[in-house]
Amino acid sequence: MPIGVLYGRISDVDMLERLALRRGIEVQHRASTPRFAAGAVWDVRFHLRGRDRTLVTTLTGLEAPHSLRVEAVGTGLDAALAVDLVALSRSRTRLALDFVIRPRSMPARLLVQTMKLSRRRLKQTLTDRLEGVARRIENDYRRAL
Repeated sequence: MPIGVLYGRISDVDMLERLALRRGIEVQHRASTPRFAAGAVWDVRFHLRGRDRTLVTTLTGLEAPHSLRVEAVGTGLDAALAVDLVALSRSRTRLALDFVIRPRSMPARLLVQTMKLSRRRLKQTLTDRLEGVARRIENDYRRAL
């Protein structure tokens, strides 16, 4: 699909919140921040490895229709997500993700180390889920034509 259409789909906050809820992730937008602009903040709660986790997620960069930057701060760790879109042709766009986790405490270091040990499985799981989301977005786009 064209880069502008894909950017519109991946920046659809309501769709992203629904996807998170389906996975058992509670997302709450802070009303004091813009809905979708640099500086928008969400509180995210989820269960991982036997514990409830909380992240404060901030949309730090927004360059339509080419990129989104998100930073998350949690108990003991920071994370950064970069989403970049590259137009390959008028109707084809490449989506690239870069995700970095930085531990700030010993328990977070242990969590990150455990994730590194199962990197291949985690990467495959993430790839499969992203492909599913991409297929859903592409199918919705084709039906709308």
